[in-house]
Amino acid sequence: MLTLWGRTNSPNVQKVLRLLDELALLFHRIEAGMQHGRVNDADFRALNPNGKIPVLQDGAALYPTAPAARASVDRWLDWQLSTLSPAERVMFWGLVRTPAAARDWTAEGAWARTTRGARIYLATPRLRGPLALNLAVAAAGAMVIVNTVVIVRGGFGLDDRALALTLAAYGAGSMAAALLLPRILDHVPDRTVMLAGAVVLALGMAVGPLAREWEALLLLWPLLGLGNGLVLTPTGRLLRRSAEAGDRPALFAAQFALSHACWLLTYPLAGWLGARAGIAPTFVVLAVVAAAGMALAASLWPCDDAAEIEHEHELPADHPHLGGAAVGVAPGRYRHRHGVVIDREHTRWPSPTG
Repeated sequence: MLTLWGRTNSPNVQKVLRLLDELALLFHRIEAGMQHGRVNDADFRALNPNGKIPVLQDGAALYPTAPAARASVDRWLDWQLSTLSPAERVMFWGLVRTPAAARDWTAEGAWARTTRGARIYLATPRLRGPLALNLAVAAAGAMVIVNTVVIVRGGFGLDDRALALTLAAYGAGSMAAALLLPRILDHVPDRTVMLAGAVVLALGMAVGPLAREWEALLLLWPLLGLGNGLVLTPTGRLLRRSAEAGDRPALFAAQFALSHACWLLTYPLAGWLGARAGIAPTFVVLAVVAAAGMALAASLWPCDDAAEIEHEHELPADHPHLGGAAVGVAPGRYRHRHGVVIDREHTRWPSPTG
């Protein structure tokens, strides 16, 4: 009988538990890790010198040996690690890993901390556009990550060297964008650059069915990498501009989770369509998804994103936020101008006055 070492609240142990259940294999589990210890004991270290769980003992190899089957397993393991896990991590840590007695459900407790970044993100007009652009990035990126192996190995019948060069071409496009953008962004607004990147992604996916030879794919993949870089590279400075220093970690976490929610849609879609309908229809469907993200971003992202906004507050005259520079417009109501972020004094995006 198989022996599985590991605790049930470990996501990596849960992967093995689900596999054993799917294969209907009998096993005995030994508690190990964190509060259960054992990982530094000599008998465990003999099994895994790294002292990590899970460890599966006395069983036949479950990892496929055939390259195609192994690639399929790796694809979904990578998807879980890079796409599913980030989206569910906050809830997992809050509700599974944290004991019930240690959970903080006060007004500024787990729920408020979990949603703070998302609330700032969704309340900031300039960030609604990038949120939609994440869909375009995920559509093209899923096509590259999921189906490059299928196209190069299965469609063109080429070897691992060709596969590596194809993926390197995509990376070269992303690197080119990252190297060129610092100078471009000194003269061109973020909105223009990022929407242009989405156009590149949508058009690149639309012409994908025409890439019937490897050489054509070597031209298309850097184009998609360039579009990816044009969208993602300016995102960091947009986020920094849109929150106080103390809220930036929560805002970056929200960007990570919300963008990966798009990957939750496009990653399985790219794999399912590629297997059922073929590569050309998959290009077309994901091109439509990318175009939808681009159009939505263009409509949600205001063209006039002023650095400062004149707005009004109902605050005491000596309130620190007014800074002595506000103009009284009514009893207890003052008007001033500054760069705005969502915070305690601005729980909603202010309407310009004046």
